[in-house]
Amino acid sequence: MDPEPPHFTGRTVWLTFPSSGGSHNDQFVAMAIDNKIGHSIGIASPGYSNTWEWEEAYEDPTTGSRLIGWMWNIGHTIRPNGEVLQGNPAEAVERFAMTPENYHKYFDDLVQRAMTYLGY
Repeated sequence: MDPEPPHFTGRTVWLTFPSSGGSHNDQFVAMAIDNKIGHSIGIASPGYSNTWEWEEAYEDPTTGSRLIGWMWNIGHTIRPNGEVLQGNPAEAVERFAMTPENYHKYFDDLVQRAMTYLGY
């Protein structure tokens, strides 16, 4: 299968911040940042990678005490830089953190920074 030639050649900006978007969100952000597809502003996402997790434990049938525990998961996401994404998110190029001083207008400020980067 051959990749499709690029259709969009303009500039892009990714606004990144911790969210509960899950692995699909963090995988997309890591691909965009690691492949330098556009400019990123904000702070790192959580770095979710596992698409499914389940914990199990064997217990002693006579005492009920836990003997061994483990976690099943359906794979890890490997970032384009070769590292595992889980707990290792892609950092924004332009770091802009939420603080006590800017929390009430943080998302407006993110959008304004993106507009400034794009020349508006």
